[in-house]
Amino acid sequence: MIRRLLMAATIAAAPFAQGSATERCQIEKLTPAQEKKLGRWIQQDNWLSPGHLRAAQTHAPTFMPSIRITPPAVSGNRGAKPALIDLAKVETLDPTDEQRRSLHFILSHRIDADAMVAMRNGKIIAEYFRDGTDPGQPRMLLSGGRPILSLLAAVAISQGHLAIDKAVGRALPGGTETPSLRKLSVRRLLDGEAHFAFNDAQLAQWRDISGWRGSAAGNLHKWLASPELWEAATASESPPPPLGRPEDDLLAWVVAESQKDSLSSLLCDNLLAPMRAEHPALWLTDGSGNELAAGLALAPRDLALVGQFLLDNRLANKRGAIPEWLMAALSATATHRTDPALSGFPGGSELRYGFVRLGGKSRRIALLGPYGTSLLVDFDRRTVVALFATHASPASPLLFATLEQLWQAIAKSSTRKSP
Repeated sequence: MIRRLLMAATIAAAPFAQGSATERCQIEKLTPAQEKKLGRWIQQDNWLSPGHLRAAQTHAPTFMPSIRITPPAVSGNRGAKPALIDLAKVETLDPTDEQRRSLHFILSHRIDADAMVAMRNGKIIAEYFRDGTDPGQPRMLLSGGRPILSLLAAVAISQGHLAIDKAVGRALPGGTETPSLRKLSVRRLLDGEAHFAFNDAQLAQWRDISGWRGSAAGNLHKWLASPELWEAATASESPPPPLGRPEDDLLAWVVAESQKDSLSSLLCDNLLAPMRAEHPALWLTDGSGNELAAGLALAPRDLALVGQFLLDNRLANKRGAIPEWLMAALSATATHRTDPALSGFPGGSELRYGFVRLGGKSRRIALLGPYGTSLLVDFDRRTVVALFATHASPASPLLFATLEQLWQAIAKSSTRKSP
């Protein structure tokens, strides 16, 4: 069914709203030397470790080159929103010991949340910020940025910039000589069917060239175009690690190349400007200025606005920036097959275009990053829950079950308390 919807998009692509030329974002390149340093114990080689991530993730430009994307007419702060849900009073089942706990307890003690913003019908109904958390500071999505790439790719396809059945090798400048990439279609790369298993040495090289582990960042695109890289890789069903996979960066390159523009500009025109983002975003780059698939950072309220943007585009008679075929595929009926990597979520949960289509009768999807960072979009209850967290584990059935309990409790409470 999903494949039929995707094929239909190549035949009848609808026009989509774009940011006008007068509403372009301000794009500013940053270098680590410009940024305020953290304490001497948090350095380039350990800033991504769970123990340091809470402090370091809001200082990512300290360690890597980046791009600041300031949306047009950014407000910085629209003022405090009334909280309709009292997180200290609403309770849910705690999967850790099967006792009932408050949502505040779940957020602070089970998920290790740094920030949470819940919305219903476009209005904030609850917020949580750990002490010391700046609500306007962009925070890293890491592998949770992959669904954002899917949105940008889908827009490029529907606007005619990218052919869905084109070989990836032919979508790149000059065409690559790699036989594996000549056989790999944009369709398979986009929907996540193409997963490769790289050896430890290749993954270490990928992290080094990207700049994640040191200051000697190179040109990631040259590395991705290496024929021997893809010829040696094998198919893999393993869940994505915190920094995602090299094929995520391959998709990022294809999307940017299809429009001869930077991902930062495309993000502005197709997402930040239309959704009226409140705060600047950041996008980490390699040493040559190429945006990294796992390098996007958004402020908590702006992550919630991404969810609201998806919700608005799914509503009837609204033709927005997100292609209808993608929204239909994401919200289509869940299957009975459960992805083993998603154990802890309801049965039938599976990955679709980088998102998680949650199992069950309700139409719900989630952007799922590591350590609890996530974005729930509940189409039926018109509820969005944006969450940044630094849990000790990148992913586990217990963490996923806890997220599910939190999401259900907020969605049910918002339905009871909202008109």
